[in-house]
Amino acid sequence: MHEKKLTIKYCLLQGAYWLLAAAGMAFLTPILEDKGFSGIQIGLLSGVKYLAVIVFQSAIAIYCDKHPGKYTLKVAMEIMAVISIGAAFSLYVADSSFVRAIVIFILYGATVNCICPLIESLSLKHLDSGRTFHYGASRASGSFAWAIACVGLGFVADRYGNDKILLVQIAFTLIFIAIGLWIDPVKEVEKTEESESLQSSHSSFYLLTHYHKYMFYLLECVFIFFGFTLNGTFLIDKFVALGGGAGEYGIANFVLALSEIPAAIFITKLRKRFSIEQLMLCCSVFCTLRVAAVTFAPTVSLMILGELFELGGMSLYYAASLYLVQEFLPKEDVVKGMSFINVASMGIGEAVASFISGALLEFWGHQNLLICSVVVTAISIVFGVAMLADQSRGVAKRLVKKNS
Repeated sequence: MHEKKLTIKYCLLQGAYWLLAAAGMAFLTPILEDKGFSGIQIGLLSGVKYLAVIVFQSAIAIYCDKHPGKYTLKVAMEIMAVISIGAAFSLYVADSSFVRAIVIFILYGATVNCICPLIESLSLKHLDSGRTFHYGASRASGSFAWAIACVGLGFVADRYGNDKILLVQIAFTLIFIAIGLWIDPVKEVEKTEESESLQSSHSSFYLLTHYHKYMFYLLECVFIFFGFTLNGTFLIDKFVALGGGAGEYGIANFVLALSEIPAAIFITKLRKRFSIEQLMLCCSVFCTLRVAAVTFAPTVSLMILGELFELGGMSLYYAASLYLVQEFLPKEDVVKGMSFINVASMGIGEAVASFISGALLEFWGHQNLLICSVVVTAISIVFGVAMLADQSRGVAKRLVKKNS
């Protein structure tokens, strides 16, 4: 039986985070274009932001796993949210100084992009401590909030200018901070000599070299987000070229986010019918189909319809990653487990894509950039198949052992 109050708290927390994330992620490209930055500069700034994700996410994860107090994750989350307000306001008042923008984007990467895994880790800590809440409902709330925010922010941008979105981000962040303070602390589990020795033995290197399916999943995430970022960084330019604008771009993000809700709600039932490995292979296939549909769509309407492939795409990434960590990794490594997924996806995948997307746009053209995104995303299917094959080998070994 789910705890209703805790479910409501997590629904509000996820909703508030994805509201501020929509403002702090989805519309950064048009904001920077308005400030006079070139495509190459925007790509470099995004790359710097995601490099910051790699450094800070890893450091935060290691610290939180080594100091698993009942308030550790909450305090880290709140501090990062406060710093992100300063980053948003600095960007709002900033001019076209590239050096100043680099500092601001380092702060964005260290805060806005690093908060989500802490929310997921906090959720998993609550579940492992014996608390029960409807995780799928909380994830669905986040997707719905992103959907509503993207439509609303698109019209805010069209009517008041792209830079006003940063003020909306600050307001959403204040709401997030208030809800974060309301979240229950994690019940501390008594430590034993055995648990302490287990915790100290699982270094980051150990996790990456001894849990093969987890490593395959990280590689899958790298290519999914590599392709997603190549496709999405300048996607608004294709909307404009086909006669659309920020409003239509917001509607496309709305459709994409709404498509994530069914998987979030029904993830428990999906897990009973399919293995995590099968779900993640489906994720790669549908991510490739979504990117291809958007790339080759000849009209704005078909671009928007193409986002419906998200039903079986990254919706599964967001809904099932927590359960994958829960199933593949030891309990004492859940914060690192969730954080390394963010490092692989937003850190490595999006960082590399961001660094090269601006140059590809300038020298190769937008349509060729989009085609490249399809090829890169398709590579993720290879690692999804590898993860499924590893599962099959494990089943075969268990059957041989049982028969012998």
